[in-house]
Amino acid sequence: MTNAVKSQVGVVPENLRKQLAVAVRSIQWSYAIFWSLSATQQGYFSLQWGDGYYNGDIKTRKTVQAMELKAADKIGLQRSEQLRQLYESLLEGETD
Repeated sequence: MTNAVKSQVGVVPENLRKQLAVAVRSIQWSYAIFWSLSATQQGYFSLQWGDGYYNGDIKTRKTVQAMELKAADKIGLQRSEQLRQLYESLLEGETD
């Protein structure tokens, strides 16, 4: 693996969740997950949860009022956090 790639291991952009939200909404997907490359103690590399965004029922609405959109954003962020927590609990189960 090159030094340039090694320097990017585990790097997650600060505004990644916002970028994922824009991408998911623009192409009407339900969710997006960003996996980052992580180095293990044994020198191997694996994919690790970087961030995610869940769009859920939001994409099926034809019209949305401004207030509803703010509530929908909050729900989307909550669902994204739940996805991350689910991933972490599944990961913990693998190490047991």
